[in-house]
Amino acid sequence: MKTCEFHYKQSVERHMTYLEIYFRNDFKKLAYDMLEAQSHSDCDAACVAMSCFCKKYVQLASWYEWWTKRKDPFF
Repeated sequence: MKTCEFHYKQSVERHMTYLEIYFRNDFKKLAYDMLEAQSHSDCDAACVAMSCFCKKYVQLASWYEWWTKRKDPFF
């Protein structure tokens, strides 16, 4: 699990570069909210927020889909 967390954070940092500089922290916060959610309902709410963000920034859609397919064991 620690390895996956490391790779998730590494992936977040890499994908931040796809965004204009003033949206990078928004993306990082949403991504970390998904990772650090304390319950399924918190995680679902964080995923909804990230999904809305990714609709504006379609270059992140595949990243979001890839991680949400794996969210149940890790988030």
